[in-house]
Amino acid sequence: MQSEIADAYDRLSYDFEHTVDTNSPYNADYERPAMLELLPGSLFGQAVLDAGCGAGWYADQLAKRGGRVTGVDISRKMVAAAKRRVGKSARILRHDLAAPLPFDHNSFDLIVSALVLDHIHDWGTTLHEFSRVLKPMGWLLLSVTHPFRIMSKSGPPKNYFEERAYTDIWNKPNSGEVSLSFYHRPLQVMIGEVTRYFTIDRIVEPQPLDSFKGKDLMRYERLNTTPHFLIIRARSAMSEQNLGVHDLGRLSRADIQMDIQPPSAAEDRVPKSSDVPGHKAELLKDNDHET
Repeated sequence: MQSEIADAYDRLSYDFEHTVDTNSPYNADYERPAMLELLPGSLFGQAVLDAGCGAGWYADQLAKRGGRVTGVDISRKMVAAAKRRVGKSARILRHDLAAPLPFDHNSFDLIVSALVLDHIHDWGTTLHEFSRVLKPMGWLLLSVTHPFRIMSKSGPPKNYFEERAYTDIWNKPNSGEVSLSFYHRPLQVMIGEVTRYFTIDRIVEPQPLDSFKGKDLMRYERLNTTPHFLIIRARSAMSEQNLGVHDLGRLSRADIQMDIQPPSAAEDRVPKSSDVPGHKAELLKDNDHET
Protein backbone atom coordinates (compact mmCIF):
# COMPACT_ATOMS: atom_id res chain seq x y z
CA MET A 1 0.00 0.00 0.00
CA GLN A 2 2.91 2.38 0.64
CA SER A 3 3.87 2.25 -3.05
CA GLU A 4 0.30 3.27 -3.89
CA ILE A 5 0.61 6.23 -1.51
CA ALA A 6 3.84 7.28 -3.23
CA ASP A 7 2.19 7.10 -6.65
CA ALA A 8 -0.84 9.09 -5.45
CA TYR A 9 1.28 11.89 -4.02
CA ASP A 10 3.40 11.93 -7.17
CA ARG A 11 0.20 12.79 -9.02
CA LEU A 12 -0.75 15.40 -6.41
CA SER A 13 2.67 17.04 -6.22
CA TYR A 14 1.99 19.87 -8.69
CA ASP A 15 -1.14 20.92 -6.82
CA PHE A 16 0.65 20.80 -3.47
CA GLU A 17 3.52 22.86 -4.82
CA HIS A 18 1.43 25.48 -6.61
CA THR A 19 -2.13 25.67 -5.25
CA VAL A 20 -2.62 24.08 -1.81
CA ASP A 21 -0.88 26.87 0.14
CA THR A 22 -3.38 29.45 -1.07
CA ASN A 23 -6.44 27.50 -2.21
CA SER A 24 -6.87 25.02 0.65
CA PRO A 25 -8.31 26.59 3.81
CA TYR A 26 -7.99 23.21 5.53
CA ASN A 27 -4.25 23.87 5.43
CA ALA A 28 -3.80 27.64 5.47
CA ASP A 29 -6.61 28.50 7.88
CA TYR A 30 -6.97 25.38 10.00
CA GLU A 31 -4.30 22.71 10.50
CA ARG A 32 -1.14 24.69 9.87
CA PRO A 33 -1.83 27.66 12.19
CA ALA A 34 -2.75 25.29 15.02
CA MET A 35 0.46 23.29 14.54
CA LEU A 36 2.68 26.39 14.40
CA GLU A 37 1.13 27.72 17.59
CA LEU A 38 2.53 24.70 19.43
CA LEU A 39 6.09 25.32 18.26
CA PRO A 40 8.62 27.69 19.86
CA GLY A 41 9.17 30.95 18.01
CA SER A 42 12.88 30.18 17.63
CA LEU A 43 14.48 26.86 16.69
CA PHE A 44 17.90 28.40 16.22
CA GLY A 45 20.55 25.73 15.80
CA GLN A 46 18.20 22.86 16.61
CA ALA A 47 18.03 19.66 14.53
CA VAL A 48 14.49 19.19 13.21
CA LEU A 49 12.99 16.32 11.21
CA ASP A 50 10.00 17.03 8.98
CA ALA A 51 8.63 13.49 8.73
CA GLY A 52 6.49 13.36 5.61
CA CYS A 53 7.48 16.77 4.31
CA GLY A 54 5.35 16.77 1.17
CA ALA A 55 6.08 19.83 -0.98
CA GLY A 56 8.11 21.38 1.83
CA TRP A 57 5.83 23.96 3.47
CA TYR A 58 6.65 22.88 7.03
CA ALA A 59 10.34 22.37 6.22
CA ASP A 60 10.46 25.94 4.98
CA GLN A 61 8.70 27.30 8.07
CA LEU A 62 10.94 25.34 10.43
CA ALA A 63 14.08 26.55 8.65
CA LYS A 64 12.84 30.15 8.85
CA ARG A 65 12.63 29.71 12.63
CA GLY A 66 16.30 28.80 12.66
CA GLY A 67 16.06 25.01 12.63
CA ARG A 68 18.61 22.77 10.92
CA VAL A 69 15.94 20.88 9.00
CA THR A 70 15.89 17.47 7.37
CA GLY A 71 12.75 16.52 5.47
CA VAL A 72 11.76 13.06 4.28
CA ASP A 73 8.90 11.97 2.06
CA ILE A 74 7.87 8.81 0.25
CA SER A 75 6.96 10.60 -3.00
CA ARG A 76 9.76 11.26 -5.47
CA LYS A 77 7.95 14.24 -6.99
CA MET A 78 7.09 15.70 -3.59
CA VAL A 79 10.78 15.47 -2.66
CA ALA A 80 11.67 17.37 -5.85
CA ALA A 81 9.03 20.01 -5.06
CA ALA A 82 10.31 20.38 -1.50
CA LYS A 83 13.88 20.83 -2.73
CA ARG A 84 12.73 23.59 -5.08
CA ARG A 85 10.96 25.34 -2.21
CA VAL A 86 13.66 25.18 0.46
CA GLY A 87 16.79 25.40 -1.68
CA LYS A 88 19.82 25.10 0.57
CA SER A 89 17.94 25.93 3.78
CA ALA A 90 17.01 22.27 4.44
CA ARG A 91 18.10 18.76 3.47
CA ILE A 92 15.41 16.70 1.73
CA LEU A 93 15.53 12.91 1.31
CA ARG A 94 13.21 10.29 -0.14
CA HIS A 95 12.21 7.75 2.49
CA ASP A 96 9.25 5.59 3.50
CA LEU A 97 8.26 6.22 7.14
CA ALA A 98 7.03 2.63 7.39
CA ALA A 99 10.70 1.60 7.25
CA PRO A 100 13.50 2.27 9.78
CA LEU A 101 14.81 5.83 9.58
CA PRO A 102 18.29 6.32 8.07
CA PHE A 103 19.57 8.39 11.01
CA ASP A 104 21.62 7.73 14.13
CA HIS A 105 20.18 7.54 17.63
CA ASN A 106 19.60 10.93 19.29
CA SER A 107 19.91 12.87 16.03
CA PHE A 108 17.01 15.31 16.40
CA ASP A 109 15.58 17.71 18.96
CA LEU A 110 12.16 17.96 17.32
CA ILE A 111 10.09 15.89 14.89
CA VAL A 112 7.12 17.41 13.08
CA SER A 113 4.80 15.05 11.21
CA ALA A 114 1.75 16.69 9.64
CA LEU A 115 -1.14 14.51 8.41
CA VAL A 116 1.14 11.59 7.59
CA LEU A 117 0.50 8.79 10.10
CA ASP A 118 -3.02 8.37 8.65
CA HIS A 119 -1.37 6.55 5.74
CA ILE A 120 0.66 4.14 7.90
CA HIS A 121 -0.77 0.86 9.11
CA ASP A 122 1.80 0.05 11.80
CA TRP A 123 2.28 3.10 14.02
CA GLY A 124 4.45 1.07 16.38
CA THR A 125 7.40 0.83 13.99
CA THR A 126 7.21 4.49 12.99
CA LEU A 127 6.81 5.86 16.53
CA HIS A 128 9.60 3.62 17.79
CA GLU A 129 11.86 5.07 15.11
CA PHE A 130 10.78 8.61 16.01
CA SER A 131 11.69 7.88 19.63
CA ARG A 132 15.02 6.34 18.63
CA VAL A 133 16.23 9.29 16.56
CA LEU A 134 14.98 11.94 19.03
CA LYS A 135 17.33 13.15 21.73
CA PRO A 136 16.26 12.32 25.29
CA MET A 137 13.39 14.65 26.18
CA GLY A 138 13.04 15.67 22.52
CA TRP A 139 9.70 16.78 21.16
CA LEU A 140 7.21 15.23 18.72
CA LEU A 141 4.45 17.30 17.14
CA LEU A 142 2.02 15.41 14.92
CA SER A 143 -1.36 15.90 13.32
CA VAL A 144 -3.74 13.24 12.06
CA THR A 145 -7.33 12.91 10.92
CA HIS A 146 -9.59 13.05 13.96
CA PRO A 147 -10.95 9.54 14.59
CA PHE A 148 -14.46 10.90 15.12
CA ARG A 149 -14.53 12.02 11.49
CA ILE A 150 -15.17 8.51 10.21
CA MET A 151 -18.58 8.58 11.88
CA SER A 152 -19.66 11.60 9.83
CA LYS A 153 -18.91 9.88 6.53
CA SER A 154 -21.80 8.99 4.27
CA GLY A 155 -22.55 5.37 3.54
CA PRO A 156 -23.49 2.36 5.66
CA PRO A 157 -23.25 2.50 9.48
CA LYS A 158 -19.68 2.33 10.78
CA ASN A 159 -18.11 0.77 13.85
CA TYR A 160 -15.97 3.49 15.44
CA PHE A 161 -13.91 0.94 17.39
CA GLU A 162 -12.98 -1.13 14.33
CA GLU A 163 -9.50 -0.46 12.97
CA ARG A 164 -9.69 -0.53 9.22
CA ALA A 165 -8.50 0.95 5.95
CA TYR A 166 -10.58 3.33 3.90
CA THR A 167 -10.09 5.31 0.72
CA ASP A 168 -10.79 8.98 0.00
CA ILE A 169 -11.09 10.41 -3.50
CA TRP A 170 -9.45 13.82 -3.80
CA ASN A 171 -10.16 16.10 -6.72
CA LYS A 172 -7.50 18.73 -7.43
CA PRO A 173 -7.27 21.28 -10.27
CA ASN A 174 -4.22 19.72 -11.94
CA SER A 175 -4.32 16.07 -10.90
CA GLY A 176 -8.07 15.50 -11.14
CA GLU A 177 -9.43 12.62 -9.06
CA VAL A 178 -6.82 10.76 -7.02
CA SER A 179 -7.51 7.81 -4.73
CA LEU A 180 -5.72 7.88 -1.35
CA SER A 181 -5.66 5.16 1.30
CA PHE A 182 -5.99 5.92 5.04
CA TYR A 183 -6.24 3.91 8.24
CA HIS A 184 -8.88 4.59 10.86
CA ARG A 185 -8.11 3.78 14.48
CA PRO A 186 -10.10 4.86 17.54
CA LEU A 187 -8.74 7.54 19.87
CA GLN A 188 -7.81 5.08 22.61
CA VAL A 189 -5.62 3.17 20.16
CA MET A 190 -3.94 6.37 18.95
CA ILE A 191 -3.19 7.49 22.50
CA GLY A 192 -2.01 4.01 23.47
CA GLU A 193 0.43 3.87 20.56
CA VAL A 194 1.88 7.31 21.28
CA THR A 195 2.28 6.73 25.01
CA ARG A 196 4.29 3.56 24.43
CA TYR A 197 7.18 5.83 23.47
CA PHE A 198 6.26 9.37 24.51
CA THR A 199 4.70 11.42 27.30
CA ILE A 200 1.82 13.49 25.90
CA ASP A 201 2.00 17.19 26.75
CA ARG A 202 -0.91 18.63 24.73
CA ILE A 203 -3.86 17.34 22.72
CA VAL A 204 -5.54 19.92 20.49
CA GLU A 205 -8.73 19.67 18.44
CA PRO A 206 -8.21 22.76 16.29
CA GLN A 207 -10.92 25.11 15.12
CA PRO A 208 -10.61 27.18 11.94
CA LEU A 209 -9.39 30.76 11.80
CA ASP A 210 -11.91 33.45 10.94
CA SER A 211 -10.19 33.73 7.54
CA PHE A 212 -11.59 30.26 6.70
CA LYS A 213 -15.12 31.66 6.88
CA GLY A 214 -14.75 33.86 3.81
CA LYS A 215 -13.41 30.99 1.74
CA ASP A 216 -15.95 28.28 2.60
CA LEU A 217 -18.74 29.22 5.01
CA MET A 218 -20.38 25.78 5.07
CA ARG A 219 -17.19 23.94 6.00
CA TYR A 220 -16.19 26.70 8.42
CA GLU A 221 -19.42 26.17 10.35
CA ARG A 222 -18.98 22.40 10.24
CA LEU A 223 -15.44 22.61 11.64
CA ASN A 224 -16.67 24.73 14.53
CA THR A 225 -19.01 21.93 15.61
CA THR A 226 -17.26 18.75 14.43
CA PRO A 227 -13.50 18.07 14.75
CA HIS A 228 -11.65 17.15 11.57
CA PHE A 229 -8.02 16.95 12.69
CA LEU A 230 -6.28 16.01 15.93
CA ILE A 231 -2.91 17.40 17.07
CA ILE A 232 -0.66 15.74 19.65
CA ARG A 233 2.45 17.27 21.20
CA ALA A 234 4.55 14.81 23.15
CA ARG A 235 7.99 14.40 24.63
CA SER A 236 10.31 11.44 24.39
CA ALA A 237 11.37 9.78 27.61
CA MET A 238 14.84 10.18 29.01
CA SER A 239 17.16 7.27 28.45
CA GLU A 240 16.55 4.29 30.73
CA GLN A 241 19.85 5.01 32.46
CA ASN A 242 18.57 8.44 33.58
CA LEU A 243 14.86 7.92 34.05
CA GLY A 244 12.76 4.86 34.76
CA VAL A 245 9.33 4.24 33.26
CA HIS A 246 7.60 4.89 36.58
CA ASP A 247 9.34 8.26 36.93
CA LEU A 248 7.64 9.67 33.83
CA GLY A 249 4.51 10.56 35.76
CA ARG A 250 6.54 12.64 38.20
CA LEU A 251 7.91 15.13 35.67
CA SER A 252 7.22 18.71 36.76
CA ARG A 253 5.74 21.45 34.56
CA ALA A 254 9.26 22.87 34.27
CA ASP A 255 10.33 19.56 32.73
CA ILE A 256 7.87 19.91 29.86
CA GLN A 257 8.81 23.35 28.61
CA MET A 258 9.98 23.69 25.00
CA ASP A 259 13.66 23.96 26.01
CA ILE A 260 15.17 22.11 23.08
CA GLN A 261 18.91 21.47 23.48
CA PRO A 262 21.66 21.60 20.81
CA PRO A 263 21.55 18.51 18.57
CA SER A 264 24.00 15.96 17.32
CA ALA A 265 24.46 15.57 13.58
CA ALA A 266 22.34 13.09 11.64
CA GLU A 267 24.04 10.62 9.34
CA ASP A 268 23.23 11.18 5.67
CA ARG A 269 22.61 7.71 4.27
CA VAL A 270 20.59 6.62 1.28
CA PRO A 271 17.19 5.46 2.59
CA LYS A 272 15.22 2.49 1.39
CA SER A 273 11.45 2.16 1.07
CA SER A 274 9.39 -0.70 2.41
CA ASP A 275 5.81 -1.74 1.85
CA VAL A 276 3.45 -2.67 4.67
CA PRO A 277 0.55 -5.12 4.41
CA GLY A 278 -2.50 -3.70 2.69
CA HIS A 279 -6.03 -4.07 4.02
CA LYS A 280 -9.36 -4.22 2.28
CA ALA A 281 -10.32 -0.57 1.94
CA GLU A 282 -13.67 1.17 2.27
CA LEU A 283 -14.20 3.69 -0.53
CA LEU A 284 -15.26 7.15 0.62
CA LYS A 285 -15.47 9.99 -1.89
CA ASP A 286 -14.59 13.19 -0.08
CA ASN A 287 -12.30 16.11 -0.87
CA ASP A 288 -12.31 17.68 2.60
CA HIS A 289 -9.11 16.06 3.82
CA GLU A 290 -5.99 17.98 2.89
CA THR A 291 -2.36 17.50 3.84
